Amino acid sequence: MQAKVDLQKVIVRQLTDPSEQLRWNDLVVEQHYLKSSSMVGEQIRYVAEFNGQWLACIGFSAATLKSALRSDWLKWTPAQEKQRLQLIIQNSRFLILNGASVPNLASRCLSIVGKRISADWKETYGHPVYMLETFVEYGREGTCYKACGWIELGDTKGYKRVPGGYEKHGLRKKYLVYPLRRDAQSILGSEKTPGDKPLKNLDLKLLPLDSSTKNSSIHDILKKHFPHVKVPGKTGGGYPLDVIMGLILAGFICGIKDAHNISAWSRELSDKFKRLLRCPYKEKKGKYMYLTPCPNTIRNALQKVDPKILEQAMAEWSRLCGINSENTILALDGKVLCGAKTDTDRAPNHVTLYDVKSGVVIDQELVPNKTSEVTVARDIFERNSITGSLITADAAHTNPETANLITQKKTPILSSSSKIINLNFSRPSKKPLSPPKSSEQT
Repeated sequence: MQAKVDLQKVIVRQLTDPSEQLRWNDLVVEQHYLKSSSMVGEQIRYVAEFNGQWLACIGFSAATLKSALRSDWLKWTPAQEKQRLQLIIQNSRFLILNGASVPNLASRCLSIVGKRISADWKETYGHPVYMLETFVEYGREGTCYKACGWIELGDTKGYKRVPGGYEKHGLRKKYLVYPLRRDAQSILGSEKTPGDKPLKNLDLKLLPLDSSTKNSSIHDILKKHFPHVKVPGKTGGGYPLDVIMGLILAGFICGIKDAHNISAWSRELSDKFKRLLRCPYKEKKGKYMYLTPCPNTIRNALQKVDPKILEQAMAEWSRLCGINSENTILALDGKVLCGAKTDTDRAPNHVTLYDVKSGVVIDQELVPNKTSEVTVARDIFERNSITGSLITADAAHTNPETANLITQKKTPILSSSSKIINLNFSRPSKKPLSPPKSSEQT
C-alpha cells in the first residue's frame, strides 16, 4: 500500500473485466463484514485506486423492493413504486480495503461515484437513475454518507424478505438516500417520470378502492361520470350502472379487457373486494351473497355509456392509481368492417389510434363518405395528446401535411417500412435503429 495517498488523485473505475470482477468478489467476501459479494438485479462494481493500487470496493445494485420510509418521502402510490423502482439503486457493498485507512477516503469515493453513476447506469442498462439508497446497521454511524450529503429518513422496522412475504428479524437499520439531482424528489413523485416502466396490469390490492379513506377513490370517478341507474340483470333486479363501470375500470387496470372475462374475474373476487366495489348483497339460492353481473349485462351497460366519457374516466382512474398513462408508442391503422357492405353503402371504414404496449384504443373515428383515412387521421392527431410518442403508420400517412402536424407536437413518425421519415422529406435516414447499449449482469 502507498505510504501516502493524495485524495485528489484517487480515481473510481467501473469494473467490466471478468477477472477484475472476480478479484472484487474475493476481496469483499474476505474483508466485508457481511462475508458476501452477492448483489440483486442490475448491478455495477467499482474500485477506487491510487497509482494502480486498489483502495476500496464499491457495489451498487437494484433497490430494495419495499420501503415505507422511501414511499412516504416520495409520496409514491403502489403503482408508482412498481413503475419507478428501477430509477433508484442501492449502495449494497462498500469496503475500504485493509491497509487503506486514509482520512476522508470513504467520503471522497462516494463523492466521485455520485457524479458518474447515473451516466454509467444509463450506458449499461439503458435507463436513468435519480436517487441512491443504503442501509446502515446500528453500531455504525454512516458518517461518510452524511459527510457527502446523504439524507437519513429514519429507521427500518426490522423485516426481511422471505419467499411468500416478509419475516421480522428485529434488526433495525438506518435508511439513507442520496438524490443525484436537486429535483430528484419532485421528479420521482410527479405524475409522470422519464424512465417509467410500462405497466400492463396491477394487482387489485394496490388500487385505491376504499372510499372511507381521506384520499380519492374509484367511487369519486364513478359518481362524477356515471349516473346511478339500473341495468337489467340475468336474475332480475338489475345492477347499478356505476357498479358495473367500477368493475370494468378496476378489471381493465388488472389486465382484464373483455365482458366475458370481466364477468368471470369479478365472480371470483373475494367478498372484501366485492364489497369495496359495491356489488349488491342479496339473497340467492337461499343464502345472502355479493352478486356480480354476467357478460351480457356488462355489454348492455357499455351500450348506455358514451365512449368519450368512458375514455375520460379511464384516464382519470389511471392517474388516480398513479400510472403514467402518457403513451410512448402509438400505432395508427385503418380497417374496413368485413361483411358490412350493402347495395347502397360501402362497408364502414374506421381509423384507430392505439397504444402498442397495452393494446388500448386511444381514439377511433369512422371515415365519412367522400373523404379518406388521411383526413380522419389528422383530426385524430389534432385532438389527442401525442407529445413525446413515437407514431407508426402505413405509407399513406407519410406525407408532408400529416408529418408537419405530428412533428409540431414534437413527435417522431415511423413508417411501416421501418425507416425514420426526415422532417425535410429529403430522403430516409441510412442509419439503422439500434437498441440502447447493455451489458450482462455480473
